[in-house]
Amino acid sequence: KYLESQGIKKGDPLNQSLENARHAQHLYLKCLNGEPVSRSTTKFLNLHGAAGHVQFSIIYPVQSESTLPIIYIRGGGWWNGSLELSSRLVQDIADAARMPVVCVDFGLAPQTQFPTQIDQICMVIEWLTKSGSQFQLDSDRCVLWGDSAGGSLALCVTNKLDPIFPQFFAGHVLFYGNFNGPTEVTTPYSQWVWSNYLGQAE
Repeated sequence: KYLESQGIKKGDPLNQSLENARHAQHLYLKCLNGEPVSRSTTKFLNLHGAAGHVQFSIIYPVQSESTLPIIYIRGGGWWNGSLELSSRLVQDIADAARMPVVCVDFGLAPQTQFPTQIDQICMVIEWLTKSGSQFQLDSDRCVLWGDSAGGSLALCVTNKLDPIFPQFFAGHVLFYGNFNGPTEVTTPYSQWVWSNYLGQAE
């Protein structure tokens, strides 16, 4: 009710242009998430590869008990979200778990579609296996955490990488993921989300 009183509402891509829906959703999530604490220890890195450009951040906890990293894959229906909008949450996760968190900023649909987001996350994990130790991160295992659309991506990433890096995933947190894909009872919004993400592969 407070947000509505401030004229802030969720973005609605079914009734707004994608640009306007993303802008509205950005303001909405920014208010919900609150301002992250600026940390000099947070690192931002970029990778370029076959899946294009992907940026990710490493957030270290205030008090660390482990170098086992959590790889966090945000939600947002594949069409919205960013490192900025995830930063407060991943700081809280890092501090609560006392573990470093790697947050992946995959490309947004429909400009980026299946399976590119999966490949981008795999790029970051492959980077971790080669270079993680240079950033005080375990390079032989991780915990994979995905919210909503990120939960679906996390499961796909696991299925793809398990044969290549067996025993790499020490655990999973799959929160509110859609693991069935679109069905005949899917809501109009979810149908829009899935069709924009899957594109020609639907």
